[in-house]
Amino acid sequence: MGHDTYYRLTVLEEDGVTEVYNPLLNEELVDENIPIARLIDGDTGPLHWYSSERQLEMLALSKKYPHYVFDLTGDGEESADIWNEFYWNGNFYDWILEYELPRVDMARLKDARSVWREPK
Repeated sequence: MGHDTYYRLTVLEEDGVTEVYNPLLNEELVDENIPIARLIDGDTGPLHWYSSERQLEMLALSKKYPHYVFDLTGDGEESADIWNEFYWNGNFYDWILEYELPRVDMARLKDARSVWREPK
């Protein structure tokens, strides 16, 4: 997708848990001229960064720094457009937030303590 998205990058040690703060601060992603430090701070504002370009650049970065795990989070224009992409040593997978609204719970409705009354 290529609509405006807010990004945040977390750089982790190879264990996938311990955050790393400084090794990549001077790096820049080429196509968008995005300093890594701004992605880490979440300070880019909304960006129009096509997923194919983003994934190629992040894969290249993960190959260049194979001992780090890159967790890129995106929060898009639409309310349900929240996702993570995880990169490590030239590999990646993504995770998209999925949610389901609850179905009606008749038992809960029958036991409801408050009842709407029509105004007089």
